[in-house]
Amino acid sequence: MSDFIVSVFIVTVGFVFIYWNSKDLSLYKIKKLRHLWLYHLLFSVVFYIYTRNNAADANGYWRIAKESSAEAFQLYLSKGPGTKFMFVLNYFPAKILDLSIFAGTLIYSIIGFIGIYFFYRIIVDLIPHNYSVKGYGLFPLLLFLPSMHFWAGGVGKDTLLFFSIGMFGFALQKVGKRIPLLVLSVALSYMVRPHILIVMLMAFGGAYLISRKLQLYKRLFFFGLLISISIIILPRVLEYVSVDDGSFSDIVSRSVTQAGHLSGQDIGSSVDISSYPFPLKVLTFLYRPLFFDIHGITSLFASFENLILLILSFKILRFKPITTFKKAPIVIKGYLLFLLLGAMILSLSLSNFGIILRMKNMFLPGFLIYIYWALSFQISHKNAEVALDTERELSEPAMVDSIE
Repeated sequence: MSDFIVSVFIVTVGFVFIYWNSKDLSLYKIKKLRHLWLYHLLFSVVFYIYTRNNAADANGYWRIAKESSAEAFQLYLSKGPGTKFMFVLNYFPAKILDLSIFAGTLIYSIIGFIGIYFFYRIIVDLIPHNYSVKGYGLFPLLLFLPSMHFWAGGVGKDTLLFFSIGMFGFALQKVGKRIPLLVLSVALSYMVRPHILIVMLMAFGGAYLISRKLQLYKRLFFFGLLISISIIILPRVLEYVSVDDGSFSDIVSRSVTQAGHLSGQDIGSSVDISSYPFPLKVLTFLYRPLFFDIHGITSLFASFENLILLILSFKILRFKPITTFKKAPIVIKGYLLFLLLGAMILSLSLSNFGIILRMKNMFLPGFLIYIYWALSFQISHKNAEVALDTERELSEPAMVDSIE
């Protein structure tokens, strides 16, 4: 099957997906989803060009699957989660259909876009106000950040995990009606990076436990369910990362080694964080590289993105941060806890900006969703104050000037 036919088919499927899943959205929101799809496709092509000219996991995932025999496929199938699962997943399109890696990139591109769609719908469904800067609404503007589309637009674990994390939050919005999506997101996350699944389950379990918007028995049920799944899969996760004592630092070190092939060759992007205090390590993970770290075009774009995130973080932290968090819906609480917990764990071992950008992409959408929520909460609070002032003015007796 030619790349041209696959390309036309994938582009068409993307637009059809938007049509069938956005009938309850305004024309403006549907139009922006279409723009996001075309924009995402552009970065998938950029990802393809980049990986073809650099050492990249994507090349191995596709090439080994294409060259594998039926016996090798059976062997990979028995190995469980991780890299071997990628060979299994790619076996049918690469080996059976004999598609090129460009066609594979486009297939993964639509998977990544569906993940973006899940995050888009969470924002639309849960966040009432769109904060504007100089007349420009931040939604969906922040969803056009390049790194998110780059890392979720090509063959690899990052795209699949991005998709799974978006599906997980989307499913929890209406868990009774979306159990198949919830099961699929957990299963796929487990097969790709099971240690990240545990972090996600712990974060969302904590969000349910501390939420006051559900009855106590429901909070305890969901907390117990998510934590129980974590405990059940923990032995398999430790086996996956070849860790005996189960310490977080060992797990992270092993996972970083496994994830480092795509960006590890860029020596100029490394920074020695071993002497950093723990808070500075976390901040490095969240907001670097910045402009003083620039060593190439990739870090230049990343610096602009991180500056935007840093500015918006200062803005939301200046206004009732504890109240803002307490008032957030459970899904949004979960994404913030997922970001913070992930940043604290991964920052212990990451020292390469390329790998930091790659790993942070799993948490970036949740970061953006919480920023949207916090800014929306500020608008709601301001509107409430204006309404209260108006009510007070109407309730006060009119002041009449006396005439002598």
